[in-house]
Order: sequence, then structure tokens, then C-alpha cells
Amino acid sequence: LDGMSAGGMRDHLGGGFARYSTDERWLVPHFEKMLYDNAQLARVYAHAYQFEGEAEDARVVRELCDYVLREMTSPEGAFYSATDADSEGVEGKFFVWRPGEIEAILPPDQARAFCAFYDVTEPGNWEGVSVLHTPRAREDVAADLGLADVDALEALLEPARAKMLAARGERVAPLTDDKVITAWNGLMVGALAECGRIFDEPRWREAAARAARFLCAEMRRPDGGLFRTTRAGKTHLDAYLEDYAYLCDALVDVYEAGQGVAFLTWAEELADRMIADFAADDGAFCATAHDHESLLLRMREGQDGAVPNPNAVAARALTRLSWHLGRDELR
Repeated sequence: LDGMSAGGMRDHLGGGFARYSTDERWLVPHFEKMLYDNAQLARVYAHAYQFEGEAEDARVVRELCDYVLREMTSPEGAFYSATDADSEGVEGKFFVWRPGEIEAILPPDQARAFCAFYDVTEPGNWEGVSVLHTPRAREDVAADLGLADVDALEALLEPARAKMLAARGERVAPLTDDKVITAWNGLMVGALAECGRIFDEPRWREAAARAARFLCAEMRRPDGGLFRTTRAGKTHLDAYLEDYAYLCDALVDVYEAGQGVAFLTWAEELADRMIADFAADDGAFCATAHDHESLLLRMREGQDGAVPNPNAVAARALTRLSWHLGRDELR
């Protein structure tokens, strides 16, 4: 986690993480950002903060959640799927810097501190430009700059980051994939609810509740099941197990974050529907519903990939609901 947060996968100005690193140093990412990655990373950094109390883990969570609210949230409160890696036909162009660009934006003391801490140099660290990352400890950078301590360094970096983010906003941004996917939204709803509870941040809890209300209203089929996706007013495709499992689990998170008993009621309705539509006779859940179009095989997924396997999340959701509701048969 320390390696990722210090590396170029992390957006040190805008918050959030790119999809993956292309090297063993976590330096150069594939600059695309995915909602499902950031949802899971928000949770794991929040758990790391609970475990060790490191201020940097808390900073990662705050930047990430605020990024999602600022850039990945629809007017209705749902969450967009991704942003592209390219802008103006060049991968990463939106995110990389040269020293002269920074010196044109910041006063000299801030520019010097920013370049030193984020490793922005004339040769660059990737194809003649610099991907922002933090390879050196704050204490070492402060000492090299002749500053009294890390607080003095942060006093320069904090306003510098705000100015740099504003300047970056003037660039041509990568395109946003603005479709809303139920499963990925479930991951983000749960993450915001839990992070809002851990950090006592009402904005995140309320954003989670707002998105959950959207999903339970707009992504419901007339028969009470779920749709998979919506974009530009078109809501379609019958949902898969992961859509039900992730959203059901997230609704329990929202309830546990103190947003009201209605979310627990909705979670119970989804759980019952998931059992009715996806359960196999000999255990676990199929990826597709019983009335899904005919396939050669109805798979039952049991391994994690880029997202958690939906049977594991379904099991967790049902177990949590069994205790909240006193329904032993769910357990």
C-alpha cells in the first residue's frame, strides 16, 4: 500500500488511482482510472489507517473519496465507470509535468518544494516528462531544502497542490465513461459508507445514501429485479449476480453508517430476490439468473479477479443480514 500511494499510480493532485502500474516500481501507470479499483482501494486504505494510524493512509482515503464526489458523480448521485488514459491522442498527457510548467504556475519557493518532493526534473522520469510520485520521505526533502521540519514543507506543498490542480483543470481532460453500472456502484456505495463511518465524514455517508437511493429506484425492473446499466436515459440489460451481491452488501454498509432502516429493508428484498433468481440446487449462486438467455453453461464463480467474486460477497451480505434481521435461514 505504501508503494502504491507513493508511486505514480496515485493521482497526487486530484486523488484516486490509475488502473495498474507498467513497471515494478509503481512509477508509470496505465493512466485509466476505474471506479471498481478506487472503491476497493478506499476501503483497504481505510482499514490500513484503522490498523496502524498512519496519517498518509488517511490522506489517501480523503483524496480518493473527494475525487469520486468531485469528478465521478452524476447529477443524480450515481457514479461513473471510468476515465480514459489519453487526452489529445497522447497517453498520460493530462497528468505529466515539466519543471518550467510548474515554475510558471507557482511562486519560486513552492515550485522548488513541489519539484523536489514529487520528483519533477528536467530529464524527467518517463519519456522526457515527469510522472508525479514521492520516492523520498518528507523529512529528507525538508532537510535538503533547508526547511525547519516536515510541517514547513507541507505548508508549501498544500497551496502548491491546489494551484497545480486548478492549472491542470485548464488542460484537455481525458474522456469520462459516464455509464452507470450497478455492481461497480455497489462497490463505491459500500466504500463511501464505510469510510464515512470510519472517518466520521457526513459528506461521504450522504453521498453513499444518495447513490443507493438512485440505484434502488432507477435500476429496479418493473418485476422488482435489477437492471445492469444505464446511460443517457437508457436503462437496460438484466443484472448479474455481482450486481445483486455488491448492491445488497453495500446497502448493509449504508445502514450501518447510520443512514436509516430503509436501506436494510431494501437489502433484505434484494437478498430474497438473489436467492430466488440465482441459487443453484447444490449450493452457491450462478452468475446469471434462472430466466437469463440460454447459455452453454451457467457458471458459478468462486475466485476473485479485478473485483471480488460475487459468491463471496453474496455470502458476506447474507451473513450480515442474518444477524441484523434475526433470520437464521440466511446464515
